[in-house]
Amino acid sequence: MQMVKMAQLAEHEYAGVKCGIMDQFASMFGKAGHVIRLDCRSLEYGYVPFDMKGIKIVLLDTNVKHSLAASAYNERRTQGEAGVAKIQQHIPVILLFIYEIKKGAGFGYFNRSQLLNEN
Repeated sequence: MQMVKMAQLAEHEYAGVKCGIMDQFASMFGKAGHVIRLDCRSLEYGYVPFDMKGIKIVLLDTNVKHSLAASAYNERRTQGEAGVAKIQQHIPVILLFIYEIKKGAGFGYFNRSQLLNEN
């Protein structure tokens, strides 16, 4: 787990991207024939068997340069965190948060906060 956290820290400090932990976690803990069920808050995880028979994956190189550090990713993440903090002042249980934020916090906050909830 220490390597996963160090890789995330490198993304934050060296690359300048305030990313989550899923990519690093999957790289270190991936297991053939399984998907990972990961709670990104507690880092509790388990493996779920996944049969790839009959499934084809197609990867395409679009030649589009992708740089999260140069994009608005960090800003969107900050907005999402602000949305979560705003709702948690009134509703500390995050699962209730999705319904409540739809009612009044604004569409942008909802989208970014839902992304943080899922990640």
